[in-house]
Amino acid sequence: MLTKLLLLFAVTACFGPTVESARILGVLHVPSYSHHEPPNMLMKELARRGHQVTVIGPFEEKEKLNNYRKIQIESDIPLQADGQTLFEILRKDLLVYNQLIIDYCFAITERFFRNSKVVEFLNSDESFDLVIMEDFISPSLRGICHRFNAHCITYSSITSIAYIDHIVANPTPLSYVSEFTLAFPDHLNYQQRFLNTLHYVYSLYMYHYEVVPRHDKLMKTYLPNSPDLNEINYNNSLLLLNSHISFQYASPKMPSIVEIGGFHVKTERNPLPKDLKTFLDSSTEGVVYFSMGSVLKSKDFPEKKRDEIMKALSQIKCKVLWKFENDQMDNLPSNVKTYKWVPQQDVLAHPNVKAFITHGGLFSTIEAVYFGVPIIGIPVFGDQRANMLSCQRKGFGIALDYATINSIDLLAALEKILKNPKYMQNAKLRSSLMLDQPLKPMETAIFWIEHVLRTKGAPHLRPAGLDLPWYQYHLVDVIALLALISITCVSLIVLCVNRIAFKKKSIKSTVIQNYFAVWSPHLFDHCDIRLGISLQCAQGARILGVFVVPSYSHFYPPNELMKELARRGHEVTVIGPYEENENLVNYTKIQTTSMFPINDIFENVGFLMDVTYGLYERIFAEPKIEEFLKSKRRFDLVIIENFLSPSLHGFCHHFDAPCVVYSSLTSTCYVDPLMGNPTPLSYRKILKFDPLPLHQYKYHFHEIPRQNALTKRVFPKSPDLYDILYNNSLLLLNSHSSFSSARPKMPSIIEIGGFHVKTQRKPLPEDLKVFLDSSTEGVIYFSMGSMLQSKDFPKNKLDEIVKALSQIKCKVLWKFEDDRVENLPGNVKIYKWIPQQDVLAHKHVKAFITHGGLFSTIEAVYFGVPIIGIPVFGDQKANMLSAQNKGFGIALDYGTINSIGLLSALREILYNPKYTQNAKFRSSLMSDQPLKPMKKAIFWIEHVLRTKGAPHLRPAGLDLPWYQYHLLDVITLLTVISITCVTLIALCITKLSVKIKSIKVD
Repeated sequence: MLTKLLLLFAVTACFGPTVESARILGVLHVPSYSHHEPPNMLMKELARRGHQVTVIGPFEEKEKLNNYRKIQIESDIPLQADGQTLFEILRKDLLVYNQLIIDYCFAITERFFRNSKVVEFLNSDESFDLVIMEDFISPSLRGICHRFNAHCITYSSITSIAYIDHIVANPTPLSYVSEFTLAFPDHLNYQQRFLNTLHYVYSLYMYHYEVVPRHDKLMKTYLPNSPDLNEINYNNSLLLLNSHISFQYASPKMPSIVEIGGFHVKTERNPLPKDLKTFLDSSTEGVVYFSMGSVLKSKDFPEKKRDEIMKALSQIKCKVLWKFENDQMDNLPSNVKTYKWVPQQDVLAHPNVKAFITHGGLFSTIEAVYFGVPIIGIPVFGDQRANMLSCQRKGFGIALDYATINSIDLLAALEKILKNPKYMQNAKLRSSLMLDQPLKPMETAIFWIEHVLRTKGAPHLRPAGLDLPWYQYHLVDVIALLALISITCVSLIVLCVNRIAFKKKSIKSTVIQNYFAVWSPHLFDHCDIRLGISLQCAQGARILGVFVVPSYSHFYPPNELMKELARRGHEVTVIGPYEENENLVNYTKIQTTSMFPINDIFENVGFLMDVTYGLYERIFAEPKIEEFLKSKRRFDLVIIENFLSPSLHGFCHHFDAPCVVYSSLTSTCYVDPLMGNPTPLSYRKILKFDPLPLHQYKYHFHEIPRQNALTKRVFPKSPDLYDILYNNSLLLLNSHSSFSSARPKMPSIIEIGGFHVKTQRKPLPEDLKVFLDSSTEGVIYFSMGSMLQSKDFPKNKLDEIVKALSQIKCKVLWKFEDDRVENLPGNVKIYKWIPQQDVLAHKHVKAFITHGGLFSTIEAVYFGVPIIGIPVFGDQKANMLSAQNKGFGIALDYGTINSIGLLSALREILYNPKYTQNAKFRSSLMSDQPLKPMKKAIFWIEHVLRTKGAPHLRPAGLDLPWYQYHLLDVITLLTVISITCVTLIALCITKLSVKIKSIKVD
């Protein structure tokens, strides 16, 4: 008993705050074992953790479990007709198949609502805190969430598709992310991108104009008090997605999308039935396992195909274990053994299983990946073909065409899989990628479900894009205005040119050149990263950190990360400013300048590119750096801060090492493109210095060329900067949903906001401790950060601040870098240096006056202290406006700050309890993470080392030129087709009208 209690405590400690027992309803209506059993396992795990769970679904529940109730509904599949098998029914043309699936999903949903048990249940007076439902083209089920006034979590048994992405505002880059029914690769040619675009538009058209209206009517029939479906269809707290990067391509995901692929795989093996165990154990030459899943059945193979399959199986040396649902089979080869039912996971885990013949369903594919077994796929319908072609492209599977399958092709595939070691090696690599996760998928699912309960629906994960009409989300209104302006300008230019040409015919028309020729041919045309075959242990790696910006906030947080890597046994070298006082084994410091090349920073902040370029140019010229680069040192990984510093990527190429980028800011328009991350401009907030068109132009046509020249001067063997700028394994991003807005992120972007906050407090200096302890009426802490300094305030502003501080009852602790302040009020105490985190952690600190730097903002959030911001430059204004919008801060304008405005803000923060309440709420969100930010950063850095650069995290979009990435070539063709069609229709109408008029005249 004591052991169990200790174990429970350990789990609680590991996975964050607990949640009281909640009433959870699972709506798992699809009559398919693969659709029902995996999420049902999740529901039962929630019951084991103390939640009161009710599940509506097919199949009898055999396990007796406390807190778990099953409402059983029909389990037959309403598709068979006219004696046809599913093999025959589901082999349809793409558009016909799509309509068939829409009709099928509607039929099973309608049958669900008609079920007498469901009708009785929906009319009961039961209540629930949370509803978890599978959305298998069944949006009407969201009416159940509304019926019980409960938070809604959507579960998808397949990977993300168009309508699923759409209801959570997840971006779908059509230039490299395709619909699963098309089964395209991630690197699409022009024809594939064109078809993918058409199919996406068609899918959303069908969803909005057929699926939603039918389900809206169905929902209102059985839940008459429901609002319109469009009003509740997008109210999803979370999407649990059955996917993982180990078997799928890298694509962006919103924070509300949680990948749990593999959650259904049991980590403990059940004993095999004795005869099956004997069969597997004795098959020392290997076993081929064959199953067509739970919906399709091998017994339904047409006789001709079954004979071809048996002919192939009879010609291999290996034994074959075949899940065949009939008692006997004619002409069964001697090396083949059939069972009506096979414990698939336990069989795939057996060391003698060398290959898996499968239909290619996602759960079977995941299990093959998990256990590292290469596969031969015979896909029939749905996502099966896409899954199998993906396995084939990743080198651990072979896809066969069901329509043309014969003994020759199957035998050839078996010979390749069994004799070519690359298939087994690649299968083991994919297995290692799936296993290399910071949390097990089931634990991940449980954590985020309980996170939704703890945060009352997780509204902080909801993107603003869900609140925009489609034309605003896709910037159609903005593009229309820009197009109108462009057409007007071009028209005016043409008019002017024509007039000039008319007056001076001798002027040649060579003035206008191809403007876009100035774009570098390498601008978004990036190098490939080769895929490693095996994973290596990440221990004892040689890691270089380059953090050269002479600012405490830019250097010390990533330096703490580097020191933590050293403590874990890695050989760490850091290039950066400031003397290192801590003696640490495995840690070497190369010190650079600690002077920032800018004066009067309160007034001089408008030319950041020039300042940072001058800084990097000066650092590269330092003798220590020149000597270091001439040395023959080698590194396994380079971590650089990207602060308008593309030239630093030269370090990665110089040492031929994978590159991890660290951003001390949240994501910007400079950083996003490095990882191929989409930037939804319709709702993503723009930082003060982010690239508007002028800045974008300056960055690509001024900053990149001169940084390119600097790179080649310092690293003579370096290629063009554009050839290395996008070869990044990982981006460590200083953000978190507790203080940042929800936005999409690629799998290679890891949020580590708060990683620098120390979890253990240091004792305060005695006089500071006495000051804080004695301030029972509260303390206001005031600091303008490490780069800005309060002593540099212009005198008029300083006088206004002092005047405001003198009029409040609270004491004020002010980080002021001079010995004295004129007319210092009696309630204000100044220190040249203050241990900020330890002060913010003190219970008497009631407010924080800050410049709004991101690290100070994060620390205020972490400790739950409301803030008053006086932003000056960079991201500070954006941070403070975000805090104000989230209700835990007030932003003041530095340019117009005065005593009246500051005093009003202080009184509002101190006497309106909502600010402290909201600050504490944000603090709870930051604390409620499955993994502490520092541990998360370490895990993913070591993941890059283990996977030789993590090429599986690299999106295909990085290999596309900009015009293909943004589908400009596809849009151009569609525009030409549209204009041609409209013109032809107009001509036909004109000719017809002329003909009609002539007939009338006659």
